[in-house]
Amino acid sequence: MSKFDSDCAGLKSGYDGGGRSSLAAYTYKNALEIAESLSPEDRQRLLEELKAQIAKEAPSEPKHSIMEFYGLGKEIWEGIDAQEYVNRERASWNG
Repeated sequence: MSKFDSDCAGLKSGYDGGGRSSLAAYTYKNALEIAESLSPEDRQRLLEELKAQIAKEAPSEPKHSIMEFYGLGKEIWEGIDAQEYVNRERASWNG
């Protein structure tokens, strides 16, 4: 049995309370310990490689932009004075 297998054998199944499985929490902790033991140059290299990996997995551009709504429905307001409209609305609230 490897050291990893023997270390993992004592883990409870299920979650660690943070939404990760116990094994995932264990491997994250080990990865962090290994990263802390690296030289500053190697940590920087690791960081750059992880950033590049995450960037590949992330969507390249958003599915939609708020700017797609620009001008939407403007024909509804043609010929309507904004202040008159607001005044009528406010008057309707008072009964």
